[in-house]
Amino acid sequence: PEFRNVTIAGNVGSNMGILTSSAMLNDGTSPTIRNSIIWGNIPANLPFNNLNGASPTLSYTIIEGGYVGTANLDVDPIFRSLSTGDLRLGMGSPAIDSGLNSLLPIDFTDLDGDGDSTEPLPLDLDGYDRINGAAVDRGAYEALPDLVVSKTVTPLAARSGDYVTYTLTFQNSGAIAACDVVLTDALDDNPRQRSWRSSGLTLIRRVSTFYTWDVEACIAPSQGGAITITAQVDPSAQGTFDLPNVFTAESSTADANYASNVASADLIVDNDPPLPPVL
Repeated sequence: PEFRNVTIAGNVGSNMGILTSSAMLNDGTSPTIRNSIIWGNIPANLPFNNLNGASPTLSYTIIEGGYVGTANLDVDPIFRSLSTGDLRLGMGSPAIDSGLNSLLPIDFTDLDGDGDSTEPLPLDLDGYDRINGAAVDRGAYEALPDLVVSKTVTPLAARSGDYVTYTLTFQNSGAIAACDVVLTDALDDNPRQRSWRSSGLTLIRRVSTFYTWDVEACIAPSQGGAITITAQVDPSAQGTFDLPNVFTAESSTADANYASNVASADLIVDNDPPLPPVL
């Protein structure tokens, strides 16, 4: 048997009268394992139990305790969370871009539905593009960026004519860079008299719209920035109403958690006269 781009982790071998491995029991067969990760299994020093002449062959594989073979590594693959079973690659993982593209399995079942069942496997276990960088990642998952945004408004409530401040932040909390990032803040015509400034990475405002920016360079892991918008609530507005506002980040690369790409902040405009003091 042959295993390519698999992750074997978090398993516990049990002793049922024979010496039992933590990752794989091979009885008379000699599997080939490539572009893979074998880590965090118990016992760590016995990944294989080879019976009746079995002898696995490994290459381009991260394996705890090490194993003879081409480009094998005995280094922590840095999973997001082995304890919770999240075996996706975390920031700084040595598995990123360290596999061999030619070792990718063939897309026999046409996972991406493009009619080509002879191409290298195009998708990872999550269904994202299999190669996101210079080379394929080792293991079952391809590393991804994770854009995280936030938005607040100060004060939370204002009257017509008051000035308010929106603070927007963005950061890449993922394992690889996010490129071609576009930031959009969906303010409508109220508030008015707006101005903005940014810190961190360089932003380029699109001419056609006041509140869409292109991030000039790719956002590396842990990098980010902030945008501050100062605006005046329309002095002619009357009554009490809510001004919802949404800030979004998009990238040309798939994202690890799209839910974190959106943040909102609602401003309450209250023009009702204040209640008289209680005597």
